[in-house]
Amino acid sequence: MSRRASRTEVGRLEFAQPPEQVGRPMAEKMAPVIRMLIERLTAKGIELTHIPAFVRNLANSLVENPDITFQNLNAELKQLGWHDFELDVYTLQLILFTLGLEASSARHAWA
Repeated sequence: MSRRASRTEVGRLEFAQPPEQVGRPMAEKMAPVIRMLIERLTAKGIELTHIPAFVRNLANSLVENPDITFQNLNAELKQLGWHDFELDVYTLQLILFTLGLEASSARHAWA
């Protein structure tokens, strides 16, 4: 019997769990992703103590304008004070997964 991903739609964004993650405790599922995200953000120059604020700023930008382009998202982050940081697609994907969101390229310009 095959296991399929579990999905629920939240507004225009979707929460998705890969099939291998279904049924595992959330903390156990997220720990490796969060570690990768922290390592990636600190390697890109964001201090460990500033990561929650960065993620919050990024998430708020996406909530305010779900159709924002990737370039405009980067510009908005710079406008919010993240001058020395350049967001890349992989880091954005890690953040979205950590937040429990999945972007569909058909619905979001930043996907």
